[in-house]
Amino acid sequence: MISDVAPYNNYIGNSSTTQFDFDFYIESASQLQVVLTKTDGTLVTLTKDTDYSIYEVGNKNGSYITYPIVGSTHSTLSSEEVLSLMLTLPFEQKTEYSTSGELHLPSVEYSLDYLTRITQILGRQLQRSLKVSEGSNVNPQEMVTNINVVFDDLDERIDDVEDNIDDIEDDIEDIQDDIEDIEDDIEALQTASNIYQKKKTLTTGTIALEDDTIIYYAEPEENTTYSISTSSLTQTGKIITFELVIKQPSTAVTITLPSASWIGTEDSETPPAVNTASKTYMLVFRSFDNGSTWVGNLQGSF
Repeated sequence: MISDVAPYNNYIGNSSTTQFDFDFYIESASQLQVVLTKTDGTLVTLTKDTDYSIYEVGNKNGSYITYPIVGSTHSTLSSEEVLSLMLTLPFEQKTEYSTSGELHLPSVEYSLDYLTRITQILGRQLQRSLKVSEGSNVNPQEMVTNINVVFDDLDERIDDVEDNIDDIEDDIEDIQDDIEDIEDDIEALQTASNIYQKKKTLTTGTIALEDDTIIYYAEPEENTTYSISTSSLTQTGKIITFELVIKQPSTAVTITLPSASWIGTEDSETPPAVNTASKTYMLVFRSFDNGSTWVGNLQGSF
């Protein structure tokens, strides 16, 4: 007797399981076909005693195999692979029955069981085949051809998409290169922008230094004493440099410059004279101790 059992078992791996059951009856190892579907869809028919071993044959309830075994070139079944255990039988009838005498009932049962197992195999194959309803005017072969055409077209579309992805990746690389070029250009522009200095016009005698200002411009209208304040600076431990431009009015006023050690004068304690009417004086100040002391220099006048 053969029970209603599927003539196959499929397993998806987990990279650890090595024992796989089959629920159908086999009389010999040759009636079991073991096929590995690899990650890329390739089918590999495995070999007994090279890739796998069978625990037992002849059990009506089936048995199990061990895969892979020592010596196999295959690895433990992964989650992207499928292992198929299938019943395979020759489509033949080898039992002869005499035209006279009594039937040998065990032989009859064996023949019927064999036919039932073949029917189960055919049922599985039919289950997985393309079917057309009896009343349909569709030609099955034409349908298969059309499906193949669709899949071929789909493969071409996939290839096109992959090519487009490659093109997009190339475009992204080009964009990244362009971004790097732009960053270089920005850096160059920032460097070039150093020739344009921010100017602050003074309205009092206090030169309140700011981080982003180098030139301080004054047009005093009365006698003015100038002093330097570093309280607004946010950086320390650096050399501080700034320029002071003073434009005298048509009637000169008395200018007292900040305290500094002066370069280019007879006495370093004596500041240069900047008291000629209508003249513009350009002075540079530099501190090496964060504004505690200053070195001054009259760059020129016009």
